[in-house]
Amino acid sequence: MEREKSDRPDAAQNQPNPVRVQRDPIAEAGNHAIAGMIARAEMSPEEAKRILGVRLHAAIGGGSSRSDDVVLAMNSMHVKWFLTNEQYDRTYRALAAQNLDPGSGSSQTVKNGQIPDFVDGLARARAATPAPGGEKTGAPNHIPTANDAELLGNGGEAEIIKARTRRAELTALGTKRTKEQEDELFQLSAFLTPDRNNALLRSAEARALADINVTPEEWFAEIVTITFLGKPVQVHKILAEKLAAVEQSIAGQQVPVARELSGLRPPGSGLHGLGLAIDVNASTNPYIFNATSNEADPKQQNEKSIVRGIIDRAVLLIEQKTADVEKFQERPAGDGAHERAEASYDKLDEASDAMQEYFALGAKERRADLEEKVAALGGTDPKKRTVDQWAKAIADDRKKLPAISASKDWAKPEQGFLDLDKRLVMAMVDAGLTWLGDDTIGGGRDIMHFDTRAAGPIKHLYGLSSNGTWEKKGLTKGH
Repeated sequence: MEREKSDRPDAAQNQPNPVRVQRDPIAEAGNHAIAGMIARAEMSPEEAKRILGVRLHAAIGGGSSRSDDVVLAMNSMHVKWFLTNEQYDRTYRALAAQNLDPGSGSSQTVKNGQIPDFVDGLARARAATPAPGGEKTGAPNHIPTANDAELLGNGGEAEIIKARTRRAELTALGTKRTKEQEDELFQLSAFLTPDRNNALLRSAEARALADINVTPEEWFAEIVTITFLGKPVQVHKILAEKLAAVEQSIAGQQVPVARELSGLRPPGSGLHGLGLAIDVNASTNPYIFNATSNEADPKQQNEKSIVRGIIDRAVLLIEQKTADVEKFQERPAGDGAHERAEASYDKLDEASDAMQEYFALGAKERRADLEEKVAALGGTDPKKRTVDQWAKAIADDRKKLPAISASKDWAKPEQGFLDLDKRLVMAMVDAGLTWLGDDTIGGGRDIMHFDTRAAGPIKHLYGLSSNGTWEKKGLTKGH
């Protein structure tokens, strides 16, 4: 959540800020809770499995529970934006700690499946997922309701904004919170129900649409379910027309079908929330945040610095380029959208390929290849590492990745972090879509993401300022 410019009114940003705890500690709590949460969402286990696209052993009785059940369910909801970053973090912490935590409650509450954020996510997923053979879309979730007017009227909106602001302040205190502040945080989370939050987020969307003289009812009536790259996805017809042009331009080129797509998301999801953005193969084409801290300093280590450090080591060993030469975070120069996007793709592709080979060299049978690479590197390595030291670095990095990121399946780091076909990316750009892998935002490279910010009618969204008032949030122009 450190983008320089946010396109969301919500406090959380568009990509995960996963809590770095091992998955196993949440297994017991998760296996106790998941069946209860599904029941509280008034959803059958079979429906939950279909909607989330994951196997939930603990929810179906019979068959043993797996430690990753709830993690997989959470990640599935998060990638599809049925859980915001804030909700994801609270749920993860609640399951990991099994104690008082915003949005969760006591350990008994967790075991009873009373985790409001998770239940809310399940409800959102159900509302947005077409029934088998049906044409249902998530559009109705975005239409302001009479209940919204009641919740936001007579000072209700100001009260909700004040509660959200205070909750953010208390959450930022972390372990420094007092018992009284913990109690206050819990009460604020209980007050900020899904209905109140969604009413506020729908209000923000309505403001942006009013600026182009369109009502939410008119806009969301044009949400359609299409097939793109072999997968169904819900988007606005403006984006649907561009995706149709993309498919026409790559016809006959044998571009691989998509494994996963994410289009329309719940209110408060930026351009995704308006059906004007699509993510392609999110789990293998992650958002890579720019590192703002030093990986070498244990006090500054975080997901961003660790991932960046691994990429730098891979590029150094395989491509013989130091971080100063590679400049991974620097956007390539270029006047035209096509030229610059192609340069960005090539830069990411080189680093991704380097990561693949880097981890492959950790295999015992590749020892001779590793020795050859280290010899070729020579004095270019600032640390002058030996073959054994490089082998240890590769082994250590392989252990780090799976433990720090839920936004990508790093369990197989030798697969790199880019598998989008270049022909697809260039076709999307040529159709007028903005590719955030081209670093069109300040916070990093959102490799999975394409949207209409450069070619669509929405040029800004509304968000809350630091003092709790509404303000326009301009979208970076991109291409």
